[in-house]
Amino acid sequence: MALAKGINRLPENENFILFAACEQGDLQTLQDYLNPLTTIDIESIRDEQHATLVHYAARYGHIHILEYLIEKKHLDISQLRTELAATCAHDAAVCDQVQTLHYIFHYDQLNDKNNNNRQSLSQKLRWNVKDEQGNTPLHLAAAYGSIRTLHYLLEHESADPRIRSYNGFQPIHYAALSGHKDCLKLLLTTAPDTVNEQTSTLLTPLYLACQYGSIDLVKILSSHGANFKLRDENGLNCLHAACQSAHLHIVQWLVEKLNANVDDIDYMNNTPLHYAAANNSEDILIYLLEKGARITKSSHGNTPLHVAAENGHQSICAILVERGGCSVITCNNSQLTPIDLANHYGFSSLANSLRLHEKSSLPSQNASANSKKIQLENATIVRLVVKKPHVTRNDASNQANENEIVKDLSTNSDFTLPKKIINPRFDISELRARVDEYEAVRRGPTTTTDGNTNVLMHSMGSINLQNQNRRRSKLPSQTYAPWLKMALIFYNKSHAIMEDILPSNHSDLAQSYGHIGLLLNKLGDYPKALLYHEKAFELRRKILPENHPFLANSHNNIGSVYNSMGKYSKALKEYKEALKINLTTFPLNHPHIGTSYHNLATVYMNLGERPKALSLYRKALSIYTKTLSSNHLVLGTIHSSIGLLYYYMGNYSEALSYYEKAIQLYQNALLLNHPYLTTLYNNIGLTYLAMGSYSKALLSHQKALEIKQKIFSSNYSTIAISYKNIGNVYFEMKEYSKALSSYENALKIRKKNIPFDNNILINYYNSIGLTYLHMNEHTKALSCYEKAISICYKTHSPDYSEMAKSYYNIGCVHLKEKKYSKAFPYFYRARDIAQATFPADHPSVRQYQKKLVNFQYENASSYIFI
Repeated sequence: MALAKGINRLPENENFILFAACEQGDLQTLQDYLNPLTTIDIESIRDEQHATLVHYAARYGHIHILEYLIEKKHLDISQLRTELAATCAHDAAVCDQVQTLHYIFHYDQLNDKNNNNRQSLSQKLRWNVKDEQGNTPLHLAAAYGSIRTLHYLLEHESADPRIRSYNGFQPIHYAALSGHKDCLKLLLTTAPDTVNEQTSTLLTPLYLACQYGSIDLVKILSSHGANFKLRDENGLNCLHAACQSAHLHIVQWLVEKLNANVDDIDYMNNTPLHYAAANNSEDILIYLLEKGARITKSSHGNTPLHVAAENGHQSICAILVERGGCSVITCNNSQLTPIDLANHYGFSSLANSLRLHEKSSLPSQNASANSKKIQLENATIVRLVVKKPHVTRNDASNQANENEIVKDLSTNSDFTLPKKIINPRFDISELRARVDEYEAVRRGPTTTTDGNTNVLMHSMGSINLQNQNRRRSKLPSQTYAPWLKMALIFYNKSHAIMEDILPSNHSDLAQSYGHIGLLLNKLGDYPKALLYHEKAFELRRKILPENHPFLANSHNNIGSVYNSMGKYSKALKEYKEALKINLTTFPLNHPHIGTSYHNLATVYMNLGERPKALSLYRKALSIYTKTLSSNHLVLGTIHSSIGLLYYYMGNYSEALSYYEKAIQLYQNALLLNHPYLTTLYNNIGLTYLAMGSYSKALLSHQKALEIKQKIFSSNYSTIAISYKNIGNVYFEMKEYSKALSSYENALKIRKKNIPFDNNILINYYNSIGLTYLHMNEHTKALSCYEKAISICYKTHSPDYSEMAKSYYNIGCVHLKEKKYSKAFPYFYRARDIAQATFPADHPSVRQYQKKLVNFQYENASSYIFI
């Protein structure tokens, strides 16, 4: 065989042989192993990243291997995805395999003679298929510099260069982020209007190019009308980004060619000097000072000298004192001088150097050394966070997703790490290069407590988190919970290392507590989540000013846990504290204030205080509309929330109006087939059902089902929900046979995903039983209701409302059969369960009590079943 030489170097495992055959194009070896296997067996052959044989064949451009797998072994390539939901089309695009990509898209047309044996083409791969991060092959071609693929997709597949990933990235953002000049030029030629488009975090292509450090890309974008003044969600513009990433040549070009303001401030009043000082960029600092940059204070009263001192940058401090005229005894809002901060963070030699300049400063310090020590211990300390750059190197999609994870973990949090011992450019690419170290750490506890190991553990936590982060809204919990648990393991190890190497009052410990708390909240362990968030809050309260945004972040996190626990009054208190801080820290139209209003509105809706909820939702919407890009996902989310509120208020026309707006917003930002849209179509269907517009309700639920079938496998529980909703509509239309078919399809899927004793099945059996009852098939109806009751008694936490409903329904069956003596005990039992479960004024209690009274005291023969 052609692979004999290669096989000798591989483990004794047939899967490795098959992957190697796909890499080298050895069809004979592949046929020898695969001919006896079924399609299902072949589809189950996966590597550690869940990639299949078709992925390997696509990566290496072996079309004849793909032909064999698709034509002869009948693999459905649309359903074969990696761990991150990448198809073989994504892999072909990354590797710039144009002919392979063309085959993947059009194999049905290339061999017409076999069309009769083909599977339905409804699931065929096209240029706009998205992976877990929302990236299409077009995105990945731009991200990895696959210029031939990019040209092919735009020219021959009519790919839309404006399509967005789930974090709002268009292909042009990836081209700028990864430094691919040819790809950038092609995208600008094809869609010049995308030059100033912003991502979900308001990043522009020019901003990303400034962070990457390519002067060529910056010039190209500027020549096409890129606006260097546009800001990200934290108020940073392109000049801040270039200073943050230490690219002097970019800073010079922005200042000298575009007249960028060297004193421009972000939302926390940090100037380019602050970022240069934080990042130890001597050349940028000197250049800015020569251009007349002024020494100013941030919102927390820190000058660039404070920032340099707390990070231990001795040469930066010397430049600021000698050339910038910074005073070493200037106090920030916490009444701390740069000398105090240097001492506090263990930079004693720097503190001594700064003291040499005290005599030349204003004589404003008369406090004794002892009183100064007490002041320092009791003071609050604020540090300018040296943010991890958005751009590292060519791994564009991973970097973009990592940034999004950090944002998702905490709206106001910054990805900070110990600054004395951590390489600030430690990134995913470096992490991969150190895979041996990771494997050693994963196998058992490590005695190493250095900073890079800490980054390693923290990064591994982020990677495992990102494996589920994009799916959390669309997968059953058992699918993504293992990734959350793995992320939690690594975050805990990272935290243990931090505790060994950092002071007990270090701000990074607070953030680590917060990350662990967020993971525990996602896992449903609310008491522990609350404990960790409270630890983060207590630590932050000791070291930060009372109006610091990180405290607002802690209040938000604690409020979120209480909201999940159903303790709405406590959630309300926390969210109000967060709003109070945000109002004193940010401009009135800042998105963080909008988020606070949004959170409060959600709690008021849960409390049933709908007018208050509506007022707050509108405030949030007003802020979002003014400050966020028109295609930001949050706008779709809040329109959907307002629509749901109107639905609960019974104002169905307004509910539909907001749902339709949300759909339009999502479609502008996302692919047409996205899980967010299925939720909206579901809600629209429920609204039409409440209005009695059954045909429109049916159409909406069918639309939701159609999208789900395109993006999920046939056994996903969310598909069962759509079948159930469709069944409900058919039931109201009195088309009972169609309702029954839909209910049974739903139940079939549910049985595959959940244990027999799960409460969810009870509702399905009750619905099927009620349908049989209306079809006058009483025996089948009774069988379904009895199964529902049997499940109730088997489950550890029975759903008593469904149990009561089951007893009531059995009574109704006996009543229709005029078996009054059998009906009475079931009605009685239903009433008793409802009274023990719900408040006295609950609708179910009133309904069951009314039926029982009617049954007991009225003429049974005149009793009409409803």
